[in-house]
Amino acid sequence: MGYDARFKDIRQHINHSETLLKGFLQSYKYFHEHEHFIRRCYQFTGSYKDNTRKIMRLRIPKNRTIVGIHVRRGDFLDAKSQSRGLSVANLSYYYKAMDLMQEKYPNAFFIAASDDMKWAKENLNSRASMSPFQNNFYDLALLANCQHSIISSGTFSWWAGWLANGTTIYYEDYPRKGSSLSEGLDRSEYYYKNWIPLGD
Repeated sequence: MGYDARFKDIRQHINHSETLLKGFLQSYKYFHEHEHFIRRCYQFTGSYKDNTRKIMRLRIPKNRTIVGIHVRRGDFLDAKSQSRGLSVANLSYYYKAMDLMQEKYPNAFFIAASDDMKWAKENLNSRASMSPFQNNFYDLALLANCQHSIISSGTFSWWAGWLANGTTIYYEDYPRKGSSLSEGLDRSEYYYKNWIPLGD
């Protein structure tokens, strides 16, 4: 997980067309030179754009600062994932992150999406509106259209924060320190320097 500088000049390291690239190649450094182009390419269109805008228009009061929250749980809760270091944020993380966002943006309006909406509704419903979608693509479109982000664990969460492109608070205990997944990981190559780390 993280950045491997050999990929900068990848053509020098590939000897034939059957080269296999393997690993968690997760770092903004692989594409930061082309970020503007990638943002133009990663635009939600059609029903994703239309339905997301409709939901935001109907559910979010005017003149509010929209903060998307992504709650990743699901398979990250099983023993195998936990042993690898796929950690899951506790409720205290989300409350602290929401408090911090409200300090920065007093008129913040929170909207949450999750792969475990039952947990999100039971624990965040008093402070956040819930995504009405039951589809990951619509959830990502919704989160990408927010002004700021509170992200949890995993790639989906990371991309939600990146696409929104505002203030991003991330769960600093992912992947869990000392785990096999965190070996060799330089967090400054995985998370942007201006993103805000926060623990439980």
